[in-house]
Amino acid sequence: MRHGRLFALHVAGYTAGRFWIEGLRVDPANEIPGLRLNQWTSVALFLGALAYVYLVRNKTSEESLGEERVPAEVK
Repeated sequence: MRHGRLFALHVAGYTAGRFWIEGLRVDPANEIPGLRLNQWTSVALFLGALAYVYLVRNKTSEESLGEERVPAEVK
């Protein structure tokens, strides 16, 4: 679960639950073709997270935060 896959799965799970919770709400909100704006946002993030997991599925290289910086010598 490297290269951000675990985080992407967390986002997908959270947005799926958020979509359901937003469907239970009864207060007035902006609706776009039958769904609340928050539900559309959840759908977009869910699809983006799944797309990310799919696109990096074969990535097996070592993770890196960039080049290692060597401190300058102290005189």
